[in-house]
Amino acid sequence: MDSMQTFLENHFLDENGVVYSQIDARTLLPAEAETFAGVETPAWYPAGMTLPDFWNYENCGMTTGGYLCALCCMLADDRRKDRDLLKAQAQRTFRALHHIYTIGMQWEEGFFPKIWGNRFSRQTSTDQYLYAMFAMDRYYPIASEEERGLIRRMIPAMAEFWRKRNYTLTYYHVKDMVWPPLRFPPLLLLAGKYVPDEDRTEEALRILSENLEKIPENSRRKSGRLYHLADAVTMDVMDQILMLESEFLPSSFREALTAGMEKIWFEARQTLTADGFYWSSMPCDRSSGVVLPGTEAQYGARSAWSTMVVRAGLQLSSYVPSLKEETLKCAERVLAKLTQEMLYYYHPDDAGKLDRSKQFEVRFLSGDAIVNWLWAKALLGNR
Repeated sequence: MDSMQTFLENHFLDENGVVYSQIDARTLLPAEAETFAGVETPAWYPAGMTLPDFWNYENCGMTTGGYLCALCCMLADDRRKDRDLLKAQAQRTFRALHHIYTIGMQWEEGFFPKIWGNRFSRQTSTDQYLYAMFAMDRYYPIASEEERGLIRRMIPAMAEFWRKRNYTLTYYHVKDMVWPPLRFPPLLLLAGKYVPDEDRTEEALRILSENLEKIPENSRRKSGRLYHLADAVTMDVMDQILMLESEFLPSSFREALTAGMEKIWFEARQTLTADGFYWSSMPCDRSSGVVLPGTEAQYGARSAWSTMVVRAGLQLSSYVPSLKEETLKCAERVLAKLTQEMLYYYHPDDAGKLDRSKQFEVRFLSGDAIVNWLWAKALLGNR
């Protein structure tokens, strides 16, 4: 087993196989009260939630889904000698996603929650859904018949959870938030792969048609800063892959979707640093997305979420062949530079660039960073 995967298996898994969102960089254990010494709990945190409850599980749908995707990519490599072990790990990781899903059934079927403290909450986000549903779709070809039955039930129910609410759901303190529309056509089309529904497909294509000019939806250039492009590029690329793979997508949409991949990659690749990290924000020209001349003092803190950027680059290069060489070089550089002890949520040396209320976030190693390191490494192995 790769030493990075061994590190994840030894330090990032809870008793159910859920991948922690963060661990304490000093102890290599889940965050505890001591991790947050001197930190005041912000007022917007959910009532009754401790800081360790929140940070250990905040992104666990993404991290666990990302790990399952990495394992599926590893299993796609016929040269692997550890296939039995990988298959067992993939089965366990699918069960971890099902564990989260089952907790969500305390509200209703199809709710996939943020399980802060490994327990039910009424909070979720579309990126948790995206990673989990994308991962289950990748796992389906190698799943057991029982697991396939669960996936055929879960994916459509998860899409319907949003559809029946007209894509509106309270998010932290934002009551009845209307979520970005382009998050949903890929989920609706994916649901149709498992349980065809003409109305659902028509709705997906209607939403896509009405918002086509917004692709890529998570482009940040209009704000004058490239801000958290790791999240942006991964969501956009995964969304567009699911749509491009759908048998229900008319060919007339393909050009806009692949052009969106090129645009979001152009923005994201500029944030990658020579030392393997990425800048969490940078000033840019609003119209072109080109980073403006300036000093590093104008940039946000570095993060090992660079692994998310390069993983998305490797994925999109299958649809934009002209980018294969560039995405390959970027991925090889990032993965070579980042060792397991460097997978920071934010780099400790850049704590001063964060608001004082966020400076404790340099105390974490990131679950997102490590699962995307493994996913990108597996994609490189399959090229």
